[in-house]
Formats: sequence, C-alpha cells, structure tokens
Amino acid sequence: ADRFRCDWNGNAAVTISRQDFAPGQADVSGEPSYFLRWQQTTAGVGATTHTVSQCIESVRTLAGKTATLTFWARSDAARTLKVAIGQYFGVGGSEAVVKVVDVFQLSTGWARYSATFQVPVIAGKMLGANDYLRLAFDLPLNVLQTVDFARVQLEEGPISTPFEYRPAAEEMMLCQRYFEKSFANRLAIRANNGV
Repeated sequence: ADRFRCDWNGNAAVTISRQDFAPGQADVSGEPSYFLRWQQTTAGVGATTHTVSQCIESVRTLAGKTATLTFWARSDAARTLKVAIGQYFGVGGSEAVVKVVDVFQLSTGWARYSATFQVPVIAGKMLGANDYLRLAFDLPLNVLQTVDFARVQLEEGPISTPFEYRPAAEEMMLCQRYFEKSFANRLAIRANNGV
C-alpha cells in the first residue's frame, strides 16, 4: 500500500494489509503482485470517516485540467464507494476545496472503474506551507466490510491509459528525496557515527 493512508474513527476495528495476487490470476489485468485490503471486523458506531487516500505533492498538480482516475476494486458485498479529489492549500493557505469525482457501486468480483473529471482551478487561492492534492476513497461508515483496491492510477487527460510501472531503480531514486534517517535520541548527528 505504497504511500496510501488509511483513516477511520469511532470505535471500529479495522485491519489494513497488503495481499498477494496469485501468479497468473486473470481477474485483474497486467499481472499485478499485490493489492490493498481494508477489513473491518467491528462495525463501530459514530464514525465520520473511513477513508483510503493518497496525497500528491503540490496543489498545483492537475489544477484546472481534465484528469482521469482508474482503479480496480471489489467488496465482500455490494456497496457504494465515494471518490473525491481535494485541493489542500497548506498551513496559512486558503480553505480546502473538495470535489466528489463519482460514486461507484462495488460488487463481489474484481472490476475496473474509471471516471474523467475537471480538477478545480486554483486562481485566486493563497498557498501556505505543505500544500497537496488528495485523492480519497470514502468507504461506508459503521458496517462490517472487506474492500480491496488495486492498480490505482490518476493521470492528466480524458482517456484512461494502460497502468504504468516504473523500474525499481527509478522509484528508489524518486523516493530518496523523502528519505529521513533517525539517530539515537539526544545524540548529536556527529556522535551517531557507526550507530
């Protein structure tokens, strides 16, 4: 579940896990290796969020452009899944703008879902610190459920293109700019040599 964030509140019991696709399976195209599973074993009460989301650096991303979202999903029972795009202008910036992309009807078998939509413009907005674009999958609240996600792709343009894989070396290079090394508590970095 690379860089996906899973949030819930209330007193639900939820387990998030990475599941394996069987080699050669024919349900999801492209021979993916893994999928994300949201398994809710206690429905809970009073929840206001059950969300799987991905934050994308910079609120300028896709601003004012046509975008297409494509993903594969299934559920343990027929249920709705609301998908929204949010522009968050950061600390000290303008109020967030959230737009519902679509509401999808999930079924018990793997299916490919797609929606094309217009990302709001950001003209006249004020940028703060740590702005981002957020793609959010909002699951039903206060119910027992298992929902699986695979091959999520958000891209510019009105057409869903084949799922793209980056070579592992390129992905590693792109991730290194976020790398953070922690050291032993209360020791200056120089004192941590060899730790």
